[in-house]
Amino acid sequence: MPLQIEYAKERERYPEDLCIYITTNTETDQSGKMLRINKTFNLLERTGLVKNMGRAEAYHVIQNVWLLDVEKYTEIRKLYD
Repeated sequence: MPLQIEYAKERERYPEDLCIYITTNTETDQSGKMLRINKTFNLLERTGLVKNMGRAEAYHVIQNVWLLDVEKYTEIRKLYD
């Protein structure tokens, strides 16, 4: 994620207003990984790290759309670097 954020900041006209969206598949796959990923993002939402913006279709699949709180992510990341 840090590289994606840096990449987006370099290309954003107003990096202080950077919005990063993440999508997760709402359909469960055979392995069950998608269900676990969705549960993880729901837990992350409780911490304020992401916000569920609703659902949208991407690549012919309904997806949950999450808005990443870049500042909060960066603060947390600094604790572990």
